[in-house]
Amino acid sequence: LGGEVREVVYLKPDTISLSGDGSQDNPYVIESHDSRDTVTSLSNNRLDSRDVEKITFVNAEPKAPENAHLSWDVSDAKNGSIIAYTLDDDNNGKYELYVVKKGKVYANKSSSSLFSFTNALEVEGLENFSAKNVDLMWRYFSGLKSVVKLDLGGLDTSFADNMTEMFAGCKCLVSLDVSGWDTSNV
Repeated sequence: LGGEVREVVYLKPDTISLSGDGSQDNPYVIESHDSRDTVTSLSNNRLDSRDVEKITFVNAEPKAPENAHLSWDVSDAKNGSIIAYTLDDDNNGKYELYVVKKGKVYANKSSSSLFSFTNALEVEGLENFSAKNVDLMWRYFSGLKSVVKLDLGGLDTSFADNMTEMFAGCKCLVSLDVSGWDTSNV
C-alpha cells in the first residue's frame, strides 16, 4: 500500500483471521477461501474405494491428465474447482487418488468419514488440505484401515467438536502425529 495506513479494511465473506494481534511486530495474518469450494466426499460410484492405495492432495489447476482412469468433480458446488482423478502409476491394478485444487482443499463443515479408503497405504500432500472449518470429525480417518503412518500435526482441528471414533478402524496405524492439534472444543 506504499506505506499508507487504512482505518478500515474490507474482507471477503469467509475470511478468517488466523493469527496476530495487529501490532507491527505481530501483524494480522489472514486467509480467505470460498465456502462453496469445499469437499464432503472423495468417493465416486464408479470407483471401488478398496482399490485406492494412495491419496494425494495437490495444489495445482484442477484438471485431470488424459491418462486418468477416472476423473470427477468433488467440489460441493459442482463447479469444477476441486477435481479428483485416479491413475495406476505402478501398474499393479490399484489406484492412486489425486485431489486437485488451486490452493488448499477445504473439507466441508460436516464431512465425517471423509477418508474411507480401506486399502490406502499412504496419504500425502496434507499441507494442501484443510479441516479448519470442520466441526463433525466423527470417524474421519477410520476408513484408513491399512495406513501405517499419518502425519496430521499440521491439521487445524480448532473448530472440531466431535472426534468420536476418529481412528477406530485404523488397525495398522503405528505412527500418528497429532502434536499441533487444538481439541479445546471437543
